[in-house]
Amino acid sequence: MKNGKKLYKVREGKVLAGVCQGLAEYLDIDVSIVRILTVVLALCYSVGLVAYIAAALILPWKEDLYPRDDFDFQDPRDL
Repeated sequence: MKNGKKLYKVREGKVLAGVCQGLAEYLDIDVSIVRILTVVLALCYSVGLVAYIAAALILPWKEDLYPRDDFDFQDPRDL
């Protein structure tokens, strides 16, 4: 991968396993679009369901790939 982006699952904002949220971040599109496409693929071809289950089992969590720093940074604009 030239751009260094990796596909992962996201815990924050997830509905089931966080796969659609992670894919939306990867593609930089709205998560609703990804969720709708996943449901359509699952209902029409069953490939969406199989792909979702496979991704839920295989993909790592975002925190595992990009761990947060040990210190708790607070944005000065929030003070």
